[in-house]
Amino acid sequence: MIKTRSADPPTLDAARFDATSSHQLALVLHRETEAARKAQAAQLVIEHGEFMPVQNLLMIKRRPAEWCADIHWTEYLTDEVLGRCAAALTVSKGVILERIVSEFRPENWEVLFWRGAWYGELEDSTLEIIDLEFRLKGQAQKLEAQRRAIAKAGGHASHESQYGKAKAFVRAEWKEQRELYGGNKSAFARIYVDRARKEYDTVVTNKTIASVWLKGH
Repeated sequence: MIKTRSADPPTLDAARFDATSSHQLALVLHRETEAARKAQAAQLVIEHGEFMPVQNLLMIKRRPAEWCADIHWTEYLTDEVLGRCAAALTVSKGVILERIVSEFRPENWEVLFWRGAWYGELEDSTLEIIDLEFRLKGQAQKLEAQRRAIAKAGGHASHESQYGKAKAFVRAEWKEQRELYGGNKSAFARIYVDRARKEYDTVVTNKTIASVWLKGH
């Protein structure tokens, strides 16, 4: 899923992945990227003092820690940070980046995808230098597959956000009311298309309700 910054906050929330196979990775990434954020803030205090320099009178004075708080966690994935994460999880840097792309899907996933591909090729001890460019080109197919998967997931999330509540309501009503309509989905749909619009501000056709939302119900 690729998101806006409001949906993709600067700090990785490891709690979101509790009880999933991504939880341990999220915990390590959170620990290491937040340590890097804290270190950067401390360095900025040394360089600039209590407040960050402002470029014009319209800018608000901000402390280094406040300034760093807006930097997305993926920006702290330096080679050093990735090395610490890889050591903690006993995997390679390439694997770390590959999992970040597939499991967390941050906004800048394409950049991370190519970094992961590069690490993966460099970490292959059997790789001949002359083959490196050729093999990296082969990653383009994987990139396109990942792009399609993320676009599909995003489309599904968008659809559920727009229609999910109305669909759940219609299905629940059909379960209770189907006998009153003699099992006639089309008759039911003619009534509930209006209710979906009024109660959930969802515009949907009779056919969609009868043939799609109630299919198998």
